[in-house]
Amino acid sequence: MPETAAPGPFPSVEPWHQRPREAVPDAVDWHGVVELLADRGVDRSVVVPPAGTLAGFVERIHPEAETVTLAAPACAARL
Repeated sequence: MPETAAPGPFPSVEPWHQRPREAVPDAVDWHGVVELLADRGVDRSVVVPPAGTLAGFVERIHPEAETVTLAAPACAARL
């Protein structure tokens, strides 16, 4: 394993600004993601701030699903 390799899902321990291509994610097909999750039986999404726009996408794409929007990330402990 190279010295810059880190265990887990992250390819490098270098600061993000030293690998800008990895720091900017590709576009996400949210419509496709929500449809795939619905097809696999997912019927609830939990949205953590500041992702309020994502909650709106989910509600429009899969209106039958329950969407829980947390007021703050710390509220996740109550789920």
